[in-house]
Amino acid sequence: MTSVRLTLALCVLAPFAAAMLDDGPVGAEPVLVGVPGAPGQVEAVTGVKLTPGGLHQLLLSSAGSNQVLAINGMPTQWSGQPIPSGGFTIYAGLFGGDQNGAGTVNAAAQLCTVVPYAVASNQVQTAVLVDNVLQLDFDDLVAATGLPADARWRGIGSAEFDGQGRVIVGGHIEDFTVNLIFEMAYVRYDVAPDGSFSNGELIVGSGQTLANGWDVDLLSTSQPLRHALSDAGDLLVYTSLRTGDLPPFRHALLRNQEVLMMTGEPSPVPGRNWIVWPVLDYVNQDGAGNWAALTRIDAPVASDRVLVRNGELYARKGDPLPGRPGTELITLGVPQLADNGNMLWSASFLDGALEREALLLNDQILVETNVTTADGVRVIGIGAGSDGYDISADGTSVVFQGLTLEDGWRAYLVEVGPWVSLGQSLPAGALAPKFVGTGTLEPGSNARVELRDGLPLANAWMVLGLSELNAAFKGGVMCPAVDVLLGPFSLDASGEFGANFNFPAGVPSGTELFLQGWVSDPSGPLGFSASNCMLATTP
Repeated sequence: MTSVRLTLALCVLAPFAAAMLDDGPVGAEPVLVGVPGAPGQVEAVTGVKLTPGGLHQLLLSSAGSNQVLAINGMPTQWSGQPIPSGGFTIYAGLFGGDQNGAGTVNAAAQLCTVVPYAVASNQVQTAVLVDNVLQLDFDDLVAATGLPADARWRGIGSAEFDGQGRVIVGGHIEDFTVNLIFEMAYVRYDVAPDGSFSNGELIVGSGQTLANGWDVDLLSTSQPLRHALSDAGDLLVYTSLRTGDLPPFRHALLRNQEVLMMTGEPSPVPGRNWIVWPVLDYVNQDGAGNWAALTRIDAPVASDRVLVRNGELYARKGDPLPGRPGTELITLGVPQLADNGNMLWSASFLDGALEREALLLNDQILVETNVTTADGVRVIGIGAGSDGYDISADGTSVVFQGLTLEDGWRAYLVEVGPWVSLGQSLPAGALAPKFVGTGTLEPGSNARVELRDGLPLANAWMVLGLSELNAAFKGGVMCPAVDVLLGPFSLDASGEFGANFNFPAGVPSGTELFLQGWVSDPSGPLGFSASNCMLATTP
């Protein structure tokens, strides 16, 4: 087994070793995507989302301030569009949609959207469309197990696919036989090839008693679910809880009906408790059920915002940016999770006296304000909130809203490839070296690895393994098994090194490669600093 691993590792590193003196281009650049033709002139991109069915963009058009939903560059729905099956036209304030992909239970991509329509000059209702055909409307029976037979929809706030091709619908419900038993609820439906719903099932609703004895009070059913659905259909949602009819009320994060964290309960920070805010946009989950949340903990004077992954602290306002000592986080943005382990989030932070704003992939800066894109445009702002950026389910593509002086808000795509940063860096002074990889790792494709932020002109080594070791070494963690040790080689005057290579054929699909850089640095704990550990998985 050891000889097989070594042979495969050498196969991968042979072209890399031959390219050790190549100073090729730096990493992937943001590329402008999809300013589609639409009714009227497109003024701005107001939201972006990557779905299995493609890139969704919410656009603002100058034609009567219409809003447009465009998918893969084509306008699909817009304010004023007639819906013959419903007998109405879409009202201003179009919601973003969700699209499953071919290969789901229905074998073909389907588009699901929640659209508003006017019933009077001052009254707007919402309906659910699948492929522009009305499927759920105001006053329709909910028709779901776990709810009374006469329960009816009284306002629909969200509708999105899970990994099985089913749709989760959230909204207000009324039952005429027993008034307002379930004021808000999430219901799961099967979806037929023609888009019709069946086999409704209540997931969670107001009035239910949880296993911890608390009753569900209010749910955030008007917010988009984003990545809050796992492949199995497990739902993450913020809610408020109560005991009986009287206060105290507490906020909580639920997975279906299981409490993951709750206001007043201990947080990962010693001596600090959760202050869980009921904003669903701040919750994400990958297909396997790993989750992340942006929430708050109590503090001596005021509350601190924190980013947690699977209940463990990842970043906290006032702390350094992960892997970058000497910085101070000012704001933290919404996390978006991918199935390969990548997490996309935004932050502003102090770096010395300089305030910086960036979009991060795990512990690495992916895009920073004032970056110049591939088409030569300078991005001066990055979209905030869950509509501002997204990551594909496989973790290889990122889309974000970028503000430019020339064109206002536009959408930009960054191909990050099958690379995941696992942390484990060892700083020396104010910085830890950064390992960055780009490329698809398809046979014969171009790939690039870079080591940045090391000690200028120092000696460095690359370690590659086909498994994780995670052993203590030189005051840090040797992440890869040491199947291949390459070096020493010299960093340049900026403390950087890069190499381009063609990825070889013959490496099995699903092969995991763990890479880490180590730098000889007298200011390190035991004479070394180390980069983050990078996991690359062949497609």
